[in-house]
Amino acid sequence: MSVDDAEPVGAGDAGEPDPDASGDSVRGRPQLVRGRGLVALLGAAGALLAVPQLFWPTHSVGVRGEGPSGGYDFRQSIWSWGRYADTTTVDAGQFDVSNPFTLTLFAASIVVGLAACAAYALRAGADARVLGAAGLGWALLGLGAPLAQRVGDTVTGLYGDNPNMEVDTHVTGWLQWLSVALLAGAFGLVVAGPTASTVRVAWPGLVAWVSRLRASREVDDEPDPLADASPTPDADASGGAAGPATGRAAPSIGIATLRDLPAGDRSGPGARVVGFSDDADDGDPVHRTGGLGRRRDPDAS
Repeated sequence: MSVDDAEPVGAGDAGEPDPDASGDSVRGRPQLVRGRGLVALLGAAGALLAVPQLFWPTHSVGVRGEGPSGGYDFRQSIWSWGRYADTTTVDAGQFDVSNPFTLTLFAASIVVGLAACAAYALRAGADARVLGAAGLGWALLGLGAPLAQRVGDTVTGLYGDNPNMEVDTHVTGWLQWLSVALLAGAFGLVVAGPTASTVRVAWPGLVAWVSRLRASREVDDEPDPLADASPTPDADASGGAAGPATGRAAPSIGIATLRDLPAGDRSGPGARVVGFSDDADDGDPVHRTGGLGRRRDPDAS
């Protein structure tokens, strides 16, 4: 085979050939991307199984009478998109309440799910993966939320413990379970590959970040050598005093210490005393005190 006869590889996902590259393909006709048929089939089946929920109720709640007939005194049918109807076999007093906005959102979820499957199956490239994942996620949330609400109402005992009350699941309700299961499987297959690739790429960086965080915490937890230096109680002024409650030694600073004068006559001309005096200074250098306070007169008895 010559070089000109080789089939080019598309610019889409790795390992997926361009659908227009095969020699027998018809220009303009959509071609199924290899490897995506299963996901598209599961998603489309899940969306189509939700269509009956637009017309028929998924379950009903009824209270049977105590009479011999065993019929329902009251029976209410519930649709997944928010319709509540009294289906008791009586001639009057029935009600039928529906929500057109939730009906619109429910129908839109079906359409979006089908469109996502078509885009994922017929278009190669990463953008088709994004469209498929987003559309199937929308459909899964829109069609699965009513089922989650129904299960929650049953588990939490919303219908009470009346022995005469019955909750019947219709065929549409069982199809609702199957629909949500198929959509969940399709969505999981779409995001499984990109999620695994992202984890493989990000895992080394995550491990390195955790290691750095542990190392920084170990450094912070190391004991401070200054905390072990506990000063002695009889430390002098130059040796420092005990620090605060943290156990660290206080910095060495100069401390003024008052000492007593030696025993003997303290009344010399240069004697200094501490205190206050109300004697006026007479100008005599003999009787002038050298500082604040009063000097004892040496002639005083």
